[in-house]
Amino acid sequence: MRGCFLSHILFTYYHHMLLFCGSLCDLLFKSFLRTPKIIPAEPGQTNVTLPCRAPNNNVVIIVEWSRADLEEEYVLLFRDKRLNPDEQHPSFKNRVDLQDRQMKDGDVSLILKNVTVNDTGTYECRVVQREAKRRKKAVLKNEPISIVTLRVVPPGEGEAASWLLMFVSKDVVDETLAVEWSRDDLGDEYVLLYRNNKMDPVNQHPSFKNRVDLQDRQMKAGDVSLILKDVTINDTGTYKCGVIQEERGGLKLINTTYVHVVPPEEVILGRTGMTIALPCQVPSNNNPIVAVEWSRRDLEPEYVLFYQDNKLVPDYQHSSFKNRVDLQDRQMKGGDVSLILMDLTTDDAGAYECYVHPLFFSVIGCCCSDELVL
Repeated sequence: MRGCFLSHILFTYYHHMLLFCGSLCDLLFKSFLRTPKIIPAEPGQTNVTLPCRAPNNNVVIIVEWSRADLEEEYVLLFRDKRLNPDEQHPSFKNRVDLQDRQMKDGDVSLILKNVTVNDTGTYECRVVQREAKRRKKAVLKNEPISIVTLRVVPPGEGEAASWLLMFVSKDVVDETLAVEWSRDDLGDEYVLLYRNNKMDPVNQHPSFKNRVDLQDRQMKAGDVSLILKDVTINDTGTYKCGVIQEERGGLKLINTTYVHVVPPEEVILGRTGMTIALPCQVPSNNNPIVAVEWSRRDLEPEYVLFYQDNKLVPDYQHSSFKNRVDLQDRQMKGGDVSLILMDLTTDDAGAYECYVHPLFFSVIGCCCSDELVL
């Protein structure tokens, strides 16, 4: 497992703007759990799981998995206790199923078989649930309960490329003339400029020549995500994504993403029974930290630790970490959100990721990953 994640660029992304209505903390928690996840896969892989869990214990009546670029056709529709092939995209015929058709504990994760490069894309999961008391059908909400990005790349290429996710509304895309990715420390040179349906190399920083592209030049579903290839330690920094819109002029900043590249040799070693710390440091800024999540991809959708409102939140925590994890400093002084893991077992070996969310519309996130070897 050494280097499995550490050779990747590490990042977080948080593109949803929080609305100050109702309980803000509750809204943040729900939005945070819906933050898109990236699932890596290789062509020919037998099975890949896209995680999704219904938000409460109400009975699930309908499950729909979709991908915006497939338009009216869907990936999977499950209702009346069976798969519905009507209007399913032909490329997914006999290749998808629910991980558990009984949907125990709200598990509506998707199993995708015989993976191909064409499966790359952003998948959305929606459910219809029966109300707990009146047992009436709920309305299928427009907002998905889970968003998962699947990246399918040939063996050996996955470690050399990473994706900075960024989404805008369809209305913004319709009025967009150009997309610019930049980094303040590069001065007047940019990371990427896309306009007139092509890349503009003028004033692009030389270190990014032939290493960047948009994930989807058509920007379907508002996807203006950046692909960064052949990642090096020099790619560490704060990346800004902006759009230039018709008749408005000027660059409109839509979000920022903090990228931290960890050297491959940084591996945390431990022995069974020990207590260890997995380090994660938020970049210095004035944004208050509202939520911290530590996760491990093989445990999704359950997490290792979730901390919010000055306390640990046990919901969706993986049972193996109950009463064994904590933050090194709950005050998070100096941006320290390191994880303390107690009573190590051999099952704790793996790659851990740390996500941090400040309470601001434009968010700089931090993602640290440590491979624990036992």
